[in-house]
Amino acid sequence: MLKQEKLLRIYDYIKDNLYLCNCDLCIGRDYFNSTLLFGLLTSVNKGKQLLMGEYGGGKTTSSEHLLSIIYGIPQRVLVSSTIKGNSELTLEKLTGRLNFGYLNQGVEKVIWSLFVTLEPKIIDEFNRIPEAKQNLLLEGIDRGNWQYLNEMIPTGDFSLFATINYKDSGNTRLVEAALDRFELAVESRHPGVNNSRLIRHKQGRNALVTSEPVIEEEMYKVMLGDEHYSEKKKKIRVLQDKFKKVLRSRTGMELLSGEELEEVNNEIRRMPLSKEADLFLDLVVAELYSCVMFGQKRGNEECLRNCHYQNLLCGKKKNCDSVRNQFAELKYAKSLAWLFGDSEVSSKHIVLVLPYVLWHKLSFAESYANKFVNDIRKDPLQLYITKKAVDELVNRFSKLKDEQYKMIQLLRSNKFDEAKKLAQEVDHPVFHEYLNLT
Repeated sequence: MLKQEKLLRIYDYIKDNLYLCNCDLCIGRDYFNSTLLFGLLTSVNKGKQLLMGEYGGGKTTSSEHLLSIIYGIPQRVLVSSTIKGNSELTLEKLTGRLNFGYLNQGVEKVIWSLFVTLEPKIIDEFNRIPEAKQNLLLEGIDRGNWQYLNEMIPTGDFSLFATINYKDSGNTRLVEAALDRFELAVESRHPGVNNSRLIRHKQGRNALVTSEPVIEEEMYKVMLGDEHYSEKKKKIRVLQDKFKKVLRSRTGMELLSGEELEEVNNEIRRMPLSKEADLFLDLVVAELYSCVMFGQKRGNEECLRNCHYQNLLCGKKKNCDSVRNQFAELKYAKSLAWLFGDSEVSSKHIVLVLPYVLWHKLSFAESYANKFVNDIRKDPLQLYITKKAVDELVNRFSKLKDEQYKMIQLLRSNKFDEAKKLAQEVDHPVFHEYLNLT
């Protein structure tokens, strides 16, 4: 069975039995739930996903089920390794603490937290962590470097799910630096009347028994042991494959082995990018970051009111594009193309993932955002506005892509005068950016 087929069957199993939800994303002729589909991709491409929503919307539950099945981790181990956001968290609770037995002997030795030791990670209620304390997690989330005093564990890339509730009296905002480290965001929505009826009558709710006491205790023993992290990782992987056999016997699903998960990552990275997708990304980057008047967008500078580029995305938002966005757009577009068996990444894949990569980071100008406040919609307002902005990008690209092709050819042929003339005629930031090659 193909790895893609295994993953899509896992998606169906979770959707039908564990996370009952409605579809809100159309891909070709098929419909998917965006939270679950992107969560599936995040689980296998070692991404960083933010889940927003109301209380009890299944944000944490869906994350636990995905990671438990994909990685072969008992749910109890996942729950005990999860950071639960609250105002009393300290560096010791988040990452590690000193072993006082060794300290009495004059030796500094760190006992690492279960959160650090386990590869896939969950941060529950992230925005209940005070803003100043969110900074303690930035380096670990970004680079996988977890440090306490003079010791550090470099875990490398890992899958991370973080949940946040909408603003209430007990939480705060996520600082911009934390938001920037999340490659993608989704909303976990209410299951609706029909799914609520199924839940109420316990139909379509075949409980996935994710408890296996013997394997759980073996995992805890390894995670809390004194061995080097690399040795712990090897032993945990053996136990994960062991638990996958248990899951396989309980669900009848074919699951991905640890080796297959690594193969998936390599195959996703090797997915080629079509020429059209490459040009579309050029346009996206240009409109998100560039400012013809001031060199580039800056969060602490406002656009000129009379700038004639205000009809472009650069004139409808306040902040600059992050380079991390470009990596995220490519990673998830490649993941999507790979999952559905496409030979290359097309502009359609980029368009599908772009709103979910951008909406939690964009700061729109009020004059633009206010146009959509009273629109009839199903998405949260910020995501809805982002989708509208992406639609406008797509429309401009359809008119400019032939000229972009022409511009690239002129530059490759060293016809710089003709290229400069074309850039002046079209007068779009991406063409001025192309000229920077000269």
